[in-house]
Amino acid sequence: MKSLAMLTVIAITFSSLAQSQEIVVDEAGVTGIELRTHEASPRPLRINPSFDPAHNAYQLSVANRFSELTILANTSSPQWTLRYSHRDGSLVTDADPEQDGLQVSIDKGTNLFRLEATGPGDDIHNNYRITVVRNAFEGETTTLVSNIAQPGVRDEFTPDRYIAQYFTTPHEGDGYEIRSIKIRTSMHHFGHFDLALHRVDSDNDVAEKLFDFQRPQRFGGREQPFAAPPDAVLEPGATYAVRIRRLPSTDLWLQATRGNSESSKGIPGWKIADTHHVKHGARWVRSRTNDSLRLAVEGTRFIKQSTPEQRGESALPDTTPSLAKLNSVAATRTQGGS
Repeated sequence: MKSLAMLTVIAITFSSLAQSQEIVVDEAGVTGIELRTHEASPRPLRINPSFDPAHNAYQLSVANRFSELTILANTSSPQWTLRYSHRDGSLVTDADPEQDGLQVSIDKGTNLFRLEATGPGDDIHNNYRITVVRNAFEGETTTLVSNIAQPGVRDEFTPDRYIAQYFTTPHEGDGYEIRSIKIRTSMHHFGHFDLALHRVDSDNDVAEKLFDFQRPQRFGGREQPFAAPPDAVLEPGATYAVRIRRLPSTDLWLQATRGNSESSKGIPGWKIADTHHVKHGARWVRSRTNDSLRLAVEGTRFIKQSTPEQRGESALPDTTPSLAKLNSVAATRTQGGS
């Protein structure tokens, strides 16, 4: 495991009648925690909450297909040492010490990692708890909902930069992992576009963006597959918007249909809205053509795993020292104190 460190110093000047002394203080210990997928092209994962040195508990969920992750912790100077352990206190084995960060295996369900950062002199400690939930799934990846094989009624050319298609998940079950979304383009389409998933709010407007999809390496054929990120999880009984963004200097030609599902595919309870939306200025409005964009959502139903907090287990005590305490200890040591 290679150490990632950033040196941050504070210069404090003490003035007296006789002299002025400058003291260099090591600021904060751990300055960031990041988790990534263990792939040829690693992707960062979203931890909850966002990192704050004063907060010592973090969690995230990942799709079942990810059995290995990389944990990276940045420190304020190379003098800080990092120690990773399991819930029972045993040390975590680094699967690949030549790589940056800690390479760890994760089991289905809840995985707890403890990070202890020790400052120079072994008298400053930061303790952090990282909970990784790897969802268990039911069955193999399948088509969750699709209208992509419905007859196309027309080619949709939009001069607008943004266009969206809504769909709704069933109320039953714990949730769904999304693997990919396929978009049906028309024979006139030769340009590129981006894809993202948004929540739809109570006013039926496109709201918070949840994640971006990975563009295919090349756009070819009539169906364009966009890969979902590793933490792409949808809740039951919710409405989402597949937002398409036309790239500058390209035309956006999509295919529309008047069927919202295929009887031979999909899971009961999923529904594709019967019309798409376009963005005019800052507002999203229903298309006047009353037809749906042709798409297919692929993924799997999963069994939600609970975190220790949800099971009523206590978290680590908040033992992270304040910045003022860190500065005080470091200043004392720099002046020759114990």
